Amino acid sequence: MPDENKIRQIVREEMNRYDVTGRFKVQNIPYHTHNGVDSPAVHEDNLIQSVSVSGNISFASSDTYTIYLNSSFTPSSILVYGNITGASTERYMSIGSANLVPSFYLQPSTNRSVITGNVQYPFVDPNLGVTVPLQSSCYFGAEAAATGNNIHTLSSEGHVVNVFYGGSTLARATITAFSRGSIQIVTTIVAGWEINANFVIT
Repeated sequence: MPDENKIRQIVREEMNRYDVTGRFKVQNIPYHTHNGVDSPAVHEDNLIQSVSVSGNISFASSDTYTIYLNSSFTPSSILVYGNITGASTERYMSIGSANLVPSFYLQPSTNRSVITGNVQYPFVDPNLGVTVPLQSSCYFGAEAAATGNNIHTLSSEGHVVNVFYGGSTLARATITAFSRGSIQIVTTIVAGWEINANFVIT
């Protein structure tokens, strides 16, 4: 009767031989630490640094605007923050963002929970007829009136800037197209209002 230990040894040797000569060549990797001795140190020059483009832009009319990038990266997100003014008495601070990679909005599940939606953005906005990324914003500000200061605030989805109250859109900016070479923004701005915001594109 064959010795059990000898059988185990033969099986182990055959497995090791197959690991080295087989199609996928599975090999044991010896233990090592990243200390610059057991394995080479990675130099900073070999790292791909994060790239971004930033600048302040003013919008004073309803139109389609384009940010030309001339960059060596495809943008994945946009941060927008700044102020919105109306006539001479209204001042608002706004912050918004857009995710240009595949993304989902949260939607109500119960009265105490939300769940990831089933619509993946970028998605065709039925109101605009163009493909838009996931984007949202909020603002806070005041209207100085003869009767006292009126405070307004709102958070919303679908726009990187959205000052909306009294049933009207007063200043809105929406990312409607993006690529490696450019970002397209559609604005809706009531006469006398202006958006002055910094864009950080990464």
